[in-house]
Amino acid sequence: MASHVFVTAKYLDRCVETGLFGVTVQQVNYLATVSPGDTAFLLETGTGRIVGPFSIDAPLFFSQTPVWERSDKFTYRLRLAGSEIWQADVSALWNVLLRRRVSEFFSFTTFQRSSVGLIGDEGKALAEALKRTATRSFNPGALSIDEQPVDLLQKDASIFTSEARLEASLLLAKVELLALLEDEGHLPQNASPEVLNQVTLPGLNYNVDILLLSENLALVVELKKDQLDENAGFQLKRYGRYWDACGLAVKLVAIGSSVAFTDPSIAAYSYAIDRSRKSLRLERRGKRWHLPARTGG
Repeated sequence: MASHVFVTAKYLDRCVETGLFGVTVQQVNYLATVSPGDTAFLLETGTGRIVGPFSIDAPLFFSQTPVWERSDKFTYRLRLAGSEIWQADVSALWNVLLRRRVSEFFSFTTFQRSSVGLIGDEGKALAEALKRTATRSFNPGALSIDEQPVDLLQKDASIFTSEARLEASLLLAKVELLALLEDEGHLPQNASPEVLNQVTLPGLNYNVDILLLSENLALVVELKKDQLDENAGFQLKRYGRYWDACGLAVKLVAIGSSVAFTDPSIAAYSYAIDRSRKSLRLERRGKRWHLPARTGG
């Protein structure tokens, strides 16, 4: 199972008390790589405290019940559970991240209610480091709140008005997305890559939307809710050069509402919302795939 670090500026204790972590609709993509059974840690940037390991207890859901603020904007939520939860200083995390190989060396995003994917056995190593250096232990709560299915399409008809919801839709259909990428030859058959998103590269202002990282391959995916143009292609090739410099084979994939450029190094797909099938439709070279979409129903 995957491991993640959830970031909060000041609400770590409240997250533990309630057994909940949430993000805004604009940040729903940050929780789209998280599945039930995954491991999570909470990092509070204001105090430098880190707590865990938690287990993700249920799928992503929507709730407007106030938890952290009176008018609560953190409405896309996950439940956290666990029996041995430890608190330590953020240096426990640094000691794990500093073991990374060069191709895994990218910046650690820590703005309010972001989430960062850990790689390989980093979750296990961080849990051991927390227990070894713990200053206190916790028993997480389980606050009862209203829960509704996630609706990522909302009122969008044919294309998304939010890139975050487009990204979340693709990642929540991870099984089907990986099958498409294997079918198209972008990934080896039966590949099990690390699936990361919103990866911040040193020296750049923009994040890599989706990164599939394995021992010898980096598959980089750039998303645009609107048309793919030459600027999108230039941006994607710049990202690819990072992992090329790391010595990995690089594959580049772009997804947008339409494709207005051609580049032999980039596999470009158009997407559309298909409400009749509750799906996200991808097309390229006459082939078509339907990925299930979260519609709230």
